[in-house]
Amino acid sequence: SKNDENIYELAALILNVVKASSYLQKYIVDLLLKLNENEHLTNLLPFVIQNSINYFRNYFNRNMVQFIYKLYKRKLISETKLMINLEKINYNNQCINSWFLPEFIELKVKGQTKIDLKSENIIDIAQKLDLDVYSYCYNFNIEKFKEIRDKDEDDDTLLKSIREDDIDTFQSIVSQNLENFLNKNINTIFESGTSYLNYAAKFGSIKCFKFLLLNNSKIDVDTFKNAIIGGNSELIRIVDNKIK
Repeated sequence: SKNDENIYELAALILNVVKASSYLQKYIVDLLLKLNENEHLTNLLPFVIQNSINYFRNYFNRNMVQFIYKLYKRKLISETKLMINLEKINYNNQCINSWFLPEFIELKVKGQTKIDLKSENIIDIAQKLDLDVYSYCYNFNIEKFKEIRDKDEDDDTLLKSIREDDIDTFQSIVSQNLENFLNKNINTIFESGTSYLNYAAKFGSIKCFKFLLLNNSKIDVDTFKNAIIGGNSELIRIVDNKIK
């Protein structure tokens, strides 16, 4: 029917946004729940959920992995359904292993008494269970990991200063070794290979962005996309002028 065609087109648009950015996802979930109240759009939410799961299982997009978790936390995907799908996924995928590490540990431990889930470092547990995960963000136990994951943002003073555009704190940290800092990318469960300039753009943090630009941080192919996500009009104009 024409209504179904419109629903599928809307779902495709929503899923494209989900795959492009994790920072809009909480709003997308709220939007889906609101649209689900419309009697003509009741097929939209289950269609998006099922297609998200299918994509999650086959393509390992980092943003889609985070979206599946948000659907799970909002009880739009049941724990049983999540665990069934996790069991079907190859344990060698770093992206999924890293995001759903507590759930994979639960699946693989199953009565093993040699592992102390409360106190052991989460990366040590993963290694004992032969789980291939990103090694740069697990210097804490499972409960701390879950806390950071549920906050949906990195628990790091430097990254927080960028998100809040706190230029004083930001400069005080990076000025200690500015050249080394400018050549590094951000690698956490939320970000993979993101430059600090693009991170500032993503949050519309104009002060931090200008500081980085003045200190020769380079605009690349992802900067404009991140600037659009950040929504700061001045920052968008700067990037647009630089890439013309």
